[in-house]
Amino acid sequence: MDEKEVAFLPVTSKLSGRQKVLLYLVALQGWPIVAKGQEIPTAAKPAHLGERVGIPGGTLRPLLKDLKDRHLIATKGGAYSVRAASLNDIEAELEGRAPTRRPPKPTRPATAKGAQANESLKDTRTKATPAGPKPKRKAATGKGGELVQKFNGWIIEGFFDTPRTLSEVQARFHEQGDIVPRTSIPSYLLAAVRARPARLVRKKADVSGKDVWVYRRPA
Repeated sequence: MDEKEVAFLPVTSKLSGRQKVLLYLVALQGWPIVAKGQEIPTAAKPAHLGERVGIPGGTLRPLLKDLKDRHLIATKGGAYSVRAASLNDIEAELEGRAPTRRPPKPTRPATAKGAQANESLKDTRTKATPAGPKPKRKAATGKGGELVQKFNGWIIEGFFDTPRTLSEVQARFHEQGDIVPRTSIPSYLLAAVRARPARLVRKKADVSGKDVWVYRRPA
């Protein structure tokens, strides 16, 4: 035989691309038997495979990767061939049955050193956690609490014996070095108005041609 070529019969037209690749690679293994004494490659590179089975490279490459990942084919020097140990699985694939063997998932066994470290960490956590209820933390007053105390002190000192506007209260804070935004001032004033008994009372008054709330200490 001058030319050695594997030809597909019409019946193979129903095969999938994956099945055609496997069938072609299996057929290549028969050349050493058919052509004795002649060195004929039993593996094929992707370009050769794509041409023989009629599958474009963009489809063929992921197909070959899948077959390789499932250990149905092997690669060496860029050429692919079937694995003799996987012939049963290849037969199942060609017949449309599920392969009898799947590639095992890699597992990472725990080393003795890692297990010892985990135990040590567990012991450390156990020792670090005291038994019984956790002690209650003392609530901190913070800057907000200091400002409330200062504001209440002004009421006692007589600052609100004269009706005061919101702007005047803000200016008082600023004079004492406390930069309090205007939007925060109503919270101090209304808390004093709503207290029981009320520490401040309020009413509308004309200030510089504007009708605004003024706050003073009850008579």
